[in-house]
Amino acid sequence: MKNSLRVHAALFLVALIYAANYSLSKDVMPEYMGPFGIVTLRIVGAALFFAVLSRLIAPRTAFRAAPITCAPSSAESRELE
Repeated sequence: MKNSLRVHAALFLVALIYAANYSLSKDVMPEYMGPFGIVTLRIVGAALFFAVLSRLIAPRTAFRAAPITCAPSSAESRELE
């Protein structure tokens, strides 16, 4: 029961982040920032999020730059071309 609650909470959080991303980019994009800026912010935010998450999950291991180096090669970075 506890595990399914965690899964449902994670799915709700993903849906909430997706909805917030869509709504905020819809409001911000025409007036304040272009699509390139929005995608860049998403890539930088994802890299920082996964860097912090990797430190919280395995804090005793040596620092690995995988979250930071994998973000520019992600699917979102293809939108910058």
